[in-house]
Amino acid sequence: MSNIPAYVRDLVNTIEARGLSDLAAINRNMELLGWNEIDLDDQTLQLILISLDEKDGRALGIDRMGSPEGYAPEGSGSVPQA
Repeated sequence: MSNIPAYVRDLVNTIEARGLSDLAAINRNMELLGWNEIDLDDQTLQLILISLDEKDGRALGIDRMGSPEGYAPEGSGSVPQA
């Protein structure tokens, strides 16, 4: 539980540095940072992004629905923005 802020910080840094090409790429990068025990799923990613949007997620290009611009994970029901 105490690792959550550090994980979210590394996740935000990953998104800022590499963008959100796909969930598998994000998980691979997080593993490279030592987060081997956590496999981020789409719902958790969306919850984190929504939480960041409420604070200062606009810097990450997050729209009001909590999805990054142009990012719609397979099966999420989200429609990518043009």
